[in-house]
Amino acid sequence: MKQQEKAEQSRRYIIQAALKEFSAEGYQGCTIDKLCCQHQLSRGKVFYHFKNKEEIFISCVEYCCKQQRKAVGDKLRQAKGTAEENLALCQQAMFAFGRENPQAHRVLSLAIEFPPPGLEGRLAEILTPAKEELYQFIAANVSRLPLRPGVQARQVMTMLEIFLDYISVKNKKQWTKSCREITEIAEIVEEQQKEFEFLIAMLLHGVVQ
Repeated sequence: MKQQEKAEQSRRYIIQAALKEFSAEGYQGCTIDKLCCQHQLSRGKVFYHFKNKEEIFISCVEYCCKQQRKAVGDKLRQAKGTAEENLALCQQAMFAFGRENPQAHRVLSLAIEFPPPGLEGRLAEILTPAKEELYQFIAANVSRLPLRPGVQARQVMTMLEIFLDYISVKNKKQWTKSCREITEIAEIVEEQQKEFEFLIAMLLHGVVQ
C-alpha cells in the first residue's frame, strides 16, 4: 500500500472513531485523550492528521453531511409521484438515514442544534447546501399541491418552517443527554419521525383541498 493510501486510511479511521465519540459524548464530552484511549490511537497520529478537536469535528460533520446528501438525494431523484407522495418520500428518506446511520444523525443534529463556539460559520457552510436542496424539493412539491382557496404555497412554506422550528426546540432537549448506546439514538429518531409525520399531516389537512 502506498504511503498516501495509508495516510488516507489512517485519517478515515480517526474520523470513524471520532464519530463514535462525538455521538456518544457530545462535542464537549469528547476529548482527544478519550479518543486515543478508546480507539487505540496515538496522539502523534491524531495530530499528524488534525490540528485540534475542532478540526476533527468539522471533518466528521463534512463526512456525515456528504453521506446524508447522497443517501437522501438518491431517493429523492426517484420521486415520480404526486406532490403528497413526494413529500412523504422526502420525510421517509430523511428519517431512514437517521435510523440506518444513528451516529451520523446524532453528530449532524449536534452541529445544527449545538454548534461549538467559533465553528458556527464553518458548520453553516457545510450544512447549508444540503438544507437548501431539501427546501427546494419541498417547495417545488408544495407548489403542486391542490391548495384550498385563498391559501398560497409561500404561506404553507412559512407554516412548515414554524413547525420545523418547534421540532428543533424539542430536539435540543433530547440531544442534551449523552447517547452511548446506538439504540438510544434510534429511539430518539423514531420519536422525531412520529412527531414530524403528525405535524405534516395536520398541516396538509388544513391547507389541501
